[in-house]
Amino acid sequence: MNGRMVLATDWRGMRLLDRETTEFLLQIMRSDEGVEAQVVLIDESALMGLQIRRLFRDGGGEHRAVFDDPELAERFLMPYLDPMERVALRNFITSYEEAA
Repeated sequence: MNGRMVLATDWRGMRLLDRETTEFLLQIMRSDEGVEAQVVLIDESALMGLQIRRLFRDGGGEHRAVFDDPELAERFLMPYLDPMERVALRNFITSYEEAA
């Protein structure tokens, strides 16, 4: 491992995070030093969207973003990925869409 991490998390289908989970995620986000880029995919839920966007804003870093559009999330991460990682990301994103 070369020390870099690019993260994609799919939270589509989630509704709300409780306070303890939010605080725990915020602590992780503030302390992770090896994250080069991170995206979270969410549904278009207004409440969840506000909560997660606030979490990412408070967690800091312009290398993190929240998207409800999978294509925009993919586009955001492309500069950080090699060709094999791009295929893996595409498969990850479409696995939710195929299951739905």
